[in-house]
Amino acid sequence: MRFIDQIPIRVRISFGLVVLMASTLLLARPVSTLFMPAELSFFADGRHEVMVGRKQLCESLAIASTAMISKENMSALEATLIAIEARQAQVLSIGFRRSSGELLVEVGPHQQTWKANERSTIDQIKVPVYKRDKVWGSLEIAFVPSGGFLGSLWGPLWLLCFMVPICGFQFAFFLRRTLDQLDPSKAIPGHVRAVLDRFAEGLLIIDGRQRILFANKPLATALNTDADALKGVYLKELPWTLPNDGPQSLPWVDAAESGMSVCDRMVHTNIDGRKLSFSVNCSVVQGQGVLVTFDDVTMLEENKVELARARDSAEQANEAKSAFLANMSHEIRTPLNAVLGFTDVLRRGLISNNNEVEDHLNMIHRSGAHLLELINDILDLSKIEAGRMQVESIETRIDHVVYDTADVLEVRAREKGIELQVDFESAIPETIKSDPTRLRQIIMNLVGNAIKFTEQGGVSIVTRLVRDASSPALQINVIDTGIGMTEQQQEKIFESFTQADSTTTRKFGGTGLGLSISRRLAEAMGGSLSVSSQPGSGSTFTVTLPFDKSELRQFVSPDEVKRRAACRNDAAAKAEITRLPAKPVLVVDDGEANRRLIELVLTRAGAEVTCVENGLEAIKALSERDYALVYMDMQMPVL
Repeated sequence: MRFIDQIPIRVRISFGLVVLMASTLLLARPVSTLFMPAELSFFADGRHEVMVGRKQLCESLAIASTAMISKENMSALEATLIAIEARQAQVLSIGFRRSSGELLVEVGPHQQTWKANERSTIDQIKVPVYKRDKVWGSLEIAFVPSGGFLGSLWGPLWLLCFMVPICGFQFAFFLRRTLDQLDPSKAIPGHVRAVLDRFAEGLLIIDGRQRILFANKPLATALNTDADALKGVYLKELPWTLPNDGPQSLPWVDAAESGMSVCDRMVHTNIDGRKLSFSVNCSVVQGQGVLVTFDDVTMLEENKVELARARDSAEQANEAKSAFLANMSHEIRTPLNAVLGFTDVLRRGLISNNNEVEDHLNMIHRSGAHLLELINDILDLSKIEAGRMQVESIETRIDHVVYDTADVLEVRAREKGIELQVDFESAIPETIKSDPTRLRQIIMNLVGNAIKFTEQGGVSIVTRLVRDASSPALQINVIDTGIGMTEQQQEKIFESFTQADSTTTRKFGGTGLGLSISRRLAEAMGGSLSVSSQPGSGSTFTVTLPFDKSELRQFVSPDEVKRRAACRNDAAAKAEITRLPAKPVLVVDDGEANRRLIELVLTRAGAEVTCVENGLEAIKALSERDYALVYMDMQMPVL
């Protein structure tokens, strides 16, 4: 295609006007300069203008076809060509042909009107269509005959010999100013712009100076701007960012310099500060500039980040559970070895006096209680994570819960040589609606931890009423003088299977479940559990339980709480073992150890006990005798 034909008709007319105006100002120039634009065909005749207009239409269609072929959208290409043929009276037919010769799209009687020819003429124009950096096919357009070839006598040689030497230096400045003022949107016909605006992907067409000639609406919407505002803007002025892990040069610059298609990833920062990620594909359009398509992959990038976080979290959780299993193996085997070992000592009679028997039995009892505590923690956690943990809301005596817990753990504190104190700093309601069992479990975990990590000093359970205008609450603080924790340790101690330090398990034991379970139980009851600590200065765990204002009717003073606790201790010391009436009791359990233990306890309490192994035997026993009580296991064989 000749060089002069590549210059749009509007640019040629504008350039001619510049030449005319400048020549008028420069009176010293020869008079012939005034007529130079006409002599050099810048004021084109009608036939040449038709030729240039047709080529401009074909090149615009080639740009649209390149974008559609890049996305393999043949249906959209065919619809576009049909619309062009229907709207342009000068078009007889349009065909789209593969490089192999296969005619893929035919609009109108193309096979009858098209005559195979290597060169384009004014009546039939053939434009190559590129896919990436290779010619993929060609667009063939047959027009209404124009009547000859006259009017195309001025070629590129005349332009080079006369126009460039005479007017190039004289009007370079005026030419540059004029080109800058041209409207770049006129380079793309309106009907082609309408088709490109329907694309799902963003699309830009830039010239050789990286100035935007066209931007479709999807891209403008993604960039949070208006498509008209992007026209004429230099692409380098937009806030683009290159990814750190890729080439550090703009892809459209690489495409223009190499003449090949370039794919890359870019990040754009919108006016509102949001960062958008685009997959960018740049294709060179010969004689026009660069066609750039933008595929918004922001959600994919964000999902990749979220997936990476989820993967890391899952890996950390898996590592924590693996460490938990290792700790549990140690935690379970230690008390189990004690149970089996001291039991074997008693069986063999390897004892010297009754004091040793009592010590061995106490050790067996403590080890068994520790095993039960471990199993209960695991079961509670499994219930919580399965959403099956239920809490009650019944009348609860807070002072009873606190003192009961202290009584149970006082022996453990005394064994370590530390003091366990209970203090009520303010009057408290007589009762509140709560779950006494779960509250006792929370306080038991907190006080047990405090005793475990305290070597000197003591542990205090401090209870107070916090009056609030909207919702009153009870606050129970467990304060110790133990080893304390850093801020980093405080952030993770409420996580499951986690302890403040990896050496904690080896030195103090435990599963790392108690605090996690306690916080979840507190939240299930509508409250909260928090911690405040300093390394070497001890820790304070705070349980906050809100309750309704209607429960602030009757209060108990701190002195009254202490008096009641003392009375309860005296009553417990004087209490006799409960006796059962001598009535028949049926015990149904498939475990021999359970049957023997229950039979022993109930018999010594005064009951007449009969034992069977399963539900079928229980029915038979009930048919033979009337029992005052049936004590039955929940799961058994047979029935």
